[in-house]
Amino acid sequence: MRDDGVNIPRQGSGRWWTLLTVVALCACQQEDPGPSPKAQYDEVVRQISVGKLMAAYEAILPASYDAELASVVNDFTALFSAEEYDQLLKGIAQWGEQIAGLMSTMVGDSAAEPTTEPTTEPTTEPTTERLRDLPQALGLGSYQEFQQLSARRLLAALEASSFKNVIGMQSVQEKLGAVQISVNAQQRDWAQVRWAITSDGETTSEQNLDFIRVEGKWIPNDWAVDWPKQIALAREKIAEVAQLKENDPIEFRKRLRRLTTGAAEMQQRLLGSLPALSEALGASPGRGQ
Repeated sequence: MRDDGVNIPRQGSGRWWTLLTVVALCACQQEDPGPSPKAQYDEVVRQISVGKLMAAYEAILPASYDAELASVVNDFTALFSAEEYDQLLKGIAQWGEQIAGLMSTMVGDSAAEPTTEPTTEPTTEPTTERLRDLPQALGLGSYQEFQQLSARRLLAALEASSFKNVIGMQSVQEKLGAVQISVNAQQRDWAQVRWAITSDGETTSEQNLDFIRVEGKWIPNDWAVDWPKQIALAREKIAEVAQLKENDPIEFRKRLRRLTTGAAEMQQRLLGSLPALSEALGASPGRGQ
């Protein structure tokens, strides 16, 4: 300030205050980067290992992807009237019966062999029985419940069914425990993640994958590329079915009825390859196969 009372601004002080204000605003608006790729997927594996599908789903999928998936599912359920849903439900139930029959056949011998030692090791038997009522296992009950279907509701239903029993099996736990995740390189919203499977301290397989960060979640780069295409394809298929229903409702109902025959045909095809499939899964095919 001069002797006559006139203020004289200090040179450059205004620019410093402007710079500090910009820095402060940028800091306030900076998005939370979220966990590292390793931390995120270590948590995903941990949640799956204790049967928490919902937590694993939420740890992986970006919010906008979840919203898009919910929208597609909503468009799908809107295709069906109550009567058509009953037909769909019968088809799903038939598929469950066929899959349960295949599972029973695959583990038939091992399940029939007597054991002299008591064990608390979970088996596939409860899951097989649950599949015999697949609609219930998927949380599909009334038409009103079907109209509220979502990926989250399906996962919650599976989580409440026999999924934990399968996850609790020693062989599954060993495979999950053998997963090793590390980050080879990371720059801003890109990272290369190494996935390795170890056994007795040795790496049996490994894969290096590119991940990108979307809305704070690390997802494989292939997901980010394919997701818009797959969502668009799903919407296109739903639109085709909606058009078919409008133009030819009789043909639409015929295709619904084919769900049942399709399940039986699927079982016959798989039975032909059952020995190889059983060996791959570590089970022996049932007698007479």
